[in-house]
Amino acid sequence: MRLDQYLATYKDVKSRAAAQDLIKEGYVEVNKKIIRKPAYTINDTDCIVVHKSEHEFASRGGLKLFYAIEKYHVQLSDKVVLDIGASTGGFTDVCLQQGARHVYAVDVGVDQLAQSLKDNPKVSNLESCDIRTLDPAKIQQVIDFICIDVSFISLKKIFDVVVTYCNDKTELLVLVKPQFEVGKNFVNKQGVVKDKNVHKRLLLDYMDYFQSLGFGIKAIDKAAIQGRSGNQEYIFYMKYHSVSKSIHIQDVLKGE
Repeated sequence: MRLDQYLATYKDVKSRAAAQDLIKEGYVEVNKKIIRKPAYTINDTDCIVVHKSEHEFASRGGLKLFYAIEKYHVQLSDKVVLDIGASTGGFTDVCLQQGARHVYAVDVGVDQLAQSLKDNPKVSNLESCDIRTLDPAKIQQVIDFICIDVSFISLKKIFDVVVTYCNDKTELLVLVKPQFEVGKNFVNKQGVVKDKNVHKRLLLDYMDYFQSLGFGIKAIDKAAIQGRSGNQEYIFYMKYHSVSKSIHIQDVLKGE
């Protein structure tokens, strides 16, 4: 059996994706040796120990949202959440642990959400759903908070629809991923956008774009952890129908 499969099945790890993250980050020992290959084959006689990370969520990506919530003091207690690009449920998991009353987990994929989240009555698993074509009737409550982590698509292709779920109290944490925004000419062979000037232009463009839709930008920061390929991603903290704060992109790029 693969090591990641074993952890997800027998070691109370929330999903196979979470198991892979634990392995790659050095939290798993097999016979007192750290193993970093999720596909590592184990047998019945192996001694497997998991040293779980301080903050464990359904996926590594949950850390990006968790640290942003902590930094901006976002209050999710008793809030209704729309999680767009839920995947295995890292963001959904964070929101629940922060006290969310209900999470609508939307993703175009099928059978990705961690089983523990599928079984949670506070989660509506809207799988095989593109937010652009989702029947609004499936969202039966007023949305207080929206978190977005989408891949292989530009945010500009979905935000006209995102706006329709917002009200004057809606807050958002949105992950901006340069590798899916700037075009192939600016992405190297490893799939990474290295040019900081490209990052700067992208962030300035999204500041203008989000504000044109009526969002007040409260903060922009580098995501707490990089994407799997090493891309630096960014978190936008916003509130609908609000005034933007003064933000200097050069400081964002420096991580100040």
